[in-house]
Amino acid sequence: SFRDALACHLYMIFSAQSALESEVKHADKVSSRGRSSKSKNNDTRLEETVSAEAREGCAAAMLVAATTMGQCKSRLWKRAVPDEDIVALPCRVAYQMLENSNGVFARKASSGDAALQMIAATVDSTPCLMNTIIAALVDLLHSCEHMAPLVAELCCLVGEEPNNCLAHELLREIGRMDTQAYSISGNDTNGKASGIKNVAPFISELAAVRPRIVLANISIILPHLDSEPYNLRSSIIHAIGHIIVENVKEEKEKSKSETSLN
Repeated sequence: SFRDALACHLYMIFSAQSALESEVKHADKVSSRGRSSKSKNNDTRLEETVSAEAREGCAAAMLVAATTMGQCKSRLWKRAVPDEDIVALPCRVAYQMLENSNGVFARKASSGDAALQMIAATVDSTPCLMNTIIAALVDLLHSCEHMAPLVAELCCLVGEEPNNCLAHELLREIGRMDTQAYSISGNDTNGKASGIKNVAPFISELAAVRPRIVLANISIILPHLDSEPYNLRSSIIHAIGHIIVENVKEEKEKSKSETSLN
């Protein structure tokens, strides 16, 4: 059937993209060995060019697939109930793409914008995958220090009617975060301290672009002001600052409009 054909093609693209992203992730180890001849350098550049084109093509195909599966649920799936394993494929490869989007050039090479759009399209069209997506994003936030602004940007791409469920759930997960394992002695054997340090900036990054969302969920994260990690407390304070600035700005605009009416 056409569903089987779709699944087959998506798994094929997913496998190719996943392999390419894995190669990029380990590129530093390979490049550290060096090249001894000019011909090898030329070969390397050719391989990188081909790899970049392949990554871009796979990313574009996955983005089209994610968007189409969201728009055509009633035609693709029986009773409009999606096959979660298939619908989740664009997100699964998007996580790898975002993991490699460390910096401006890496983000462009990894098609980071397309990755964010894939996840946003899936969030809006397939609410049943929300818990899985939240878990994956929180894991990325813990593991990668560059993820906070990317996830905040993602929260601006999803639908916000009646509310921004993605941002709310992420803030709730951060509110539940266990900070007791944080050690000021520097003995971070299980990586929890560094994970908290990586997660913390997300609060202020989100408040900078969506202060109302953070304000609506401020009670969830305020208890962390009594916690040990400085980065987390600092991020919450910065978030409150963004909220105050936005409120002052709205008050000024409101007073200006009232003055003009009078």
